[in-house]
Amino acid sequence: MIGQRVDVALASQLTNLSRSKIKALIQNGKLYVNDLQITDADYKIKAGDRLFLRYEQVRGPAPLTPSSMPLVIVYEDEHLLVLNKPAGLTVHPGAGNYQDTLANGLLHYLGHNISGPTSGRPGIIHRLDKDTSGLMIIAKQELAHMLLSALLARRQIKREYVAFVYGVPSPKVGTIATRIARSSQDRTKMAVYTNKGKSAVTHYKVEWVYHNTIAKVTCNLETGRTHQIRVHLTHKRHPIVGDQLYGRSYNHNLSALGEEAKQVVQALRRQALHAQRLQFAHPFTGEDMEFFAEPPADMQHLEGILGL
Repeated sequence: MIGQRVDVALASQLTNLSRSKIKALIQNGKLYVNDLQITDADYKIKAGDRLFLRYEQVRGPAPLTPSSMPLVIVYEDEHLLVLNKPAGLTVHPGAGNYQDTLANGLLHYLGHNISGPTSGRPGIIHRLDKDTSGLMIIAKQELAHMLLSALLARRQIKREYVAFVYGVPSPKVGTIATRIARSSQDRTKMAVYTNKGKSAVTHYKVEWVYHNTIAKVTCNLETGRTHQIRVHLTHKRHPIVGDQLYGRSYNHNLSALGEEAKQVVQALRRQALHAQRLQFAHPFTGEDMEFFAEPPADMQHLEGILGL
């Protein structure tokens, strides 16, 4: 084992774990070598090294159960539906929430007439963060799921978001292209890296500016990484108004705002981000499908109070 990569060596000894699982555990800080935490799976084992890998067998989530909830259906046919998700609704089970998610609501609405009814993510082609509102595509059968996922992988589903951000991004029309991975400092966050993570590309355009303090921005996704728009805009030092995860560490000069507008901005407790437009070719008919959803009341109120 001496001189071997630590993930390779452990995989040869721990036959109940795959090498990819072992690598993930290492990257998540579960490996200790001589009582020092090692997060690099490339680490080469040296003579005298003592290895300790923390691993707990976690039970899978409880079976997904139907849950009645209002769904705003924008379009539906025998193959798919498009819905407008409200802010505050988690898309699929996880982190202790297995009953009150969109997935539970879809199972109640469609029964087993949905792709992957027992998967925990039935019909879900692409997700939105809990506190991001807007349009989503849902597959109602396995073949539709496969074809829609292929469109997404080929970047043939156009997704446009609208956001309100602090400050004014420069240039006013541009592209943010980075790599994004789980933050090594805070596992609840994603972060921009140069040497790890997945490629992430966001095209943005500043639509309107209020006293150089708040800007309305549209974003079009070329890729769809976790928290991508929120991470990219924060990376440009223009976090989204109301973002409780990525924007709280910034001090924003709101002195140019009127008192009422300032109060509305400060009171917003979810990121002012909305998936407003979807465009794709129907996977069975080839018809060009395009859908638009106005932002919800909180973002419209913010826009109105700022005087657009």
